[in-house]
Amino acid sequence: MGPKALKAIKAGIEAGDAACLKIWADRCDPANKATMQTVEFIADTTDLTQFSMSVLVAISKGEVPPDVGNQIINAAASAARVADLDEIRREMEELLQMVEEIKNGKA
Repeated sequence: MGPKALKAIKAGIEAGDAACLKIWADRCDPANKATMQTVEFIADTTDLTQFSMSVLVAISKGEVPPDVGNQIINAAASAARVADLDEIRREMEELLQMVEEIKNGKA
């Protein structure tokens, strides 16, 4: 905001204009964006079913808020999908290599 705008807003505030006060408050002290609470707990991610169950147990004990627990489980599911896709890619590469070897009479 330029100096003229600031002077106008200040004059409006002094005159009791609530809209000017809101503009000033929004610019000088913006509302905090909601953030999820950080939680720390130990869980074995080698078995994602067991991992998800441990998150549910932590939620039920009040150790993890439900919305945070949901995010953790969703993140684990996403990671599992990425790992599955990587494994499928590796297997496809191996199969393609085997097919090429068969075509070239090397098998």
